[in-house]
Amino acid sequence: MNGLYTFGQPRVGNKEFCRNFDIDCKAITYRFINNNDVVTRVPTRSLGYRHVGQPLYIDVQGKIHTDIHWWNKFLDRVKGRIEDLGKLGTDGIKDHSMEKYVKNLKRKVNKKKLV
Repeated sequence: MNGLYTFGQPRVGNKEFCRNFDIDCKAITYRFINNNDVVTRVPTRSLGYRHVGQPLYIDVQGKIHTDIHWWNKFLDRVKGRIEDLGKLGTDGIKDHSMEKYVKNLKRKVNKKKLV
């Protein structure tokens, strides 16, 4: 499928920029978020930054969600942090690795359906 695909993208602009971008490009812009990837949460909303495009959330088990409720995402992120306890490194930084994104996408492509 043609379009713009981002992986671990930070927030990119203010409310006006994001609204204008989405008017023209939301239908073809896909933003992958891997579980606890910390980069997807910066810069903060309190500074006025927003995301563009359609979010595709990858849960701790590697399943891709096009529309996940905030509570389920919160619980999934807690699960990811618990599963990472005692391992080297920080879960939020490890989840930003392209290796993790590629691994989950390959699994999805092998099932013949990306989105």
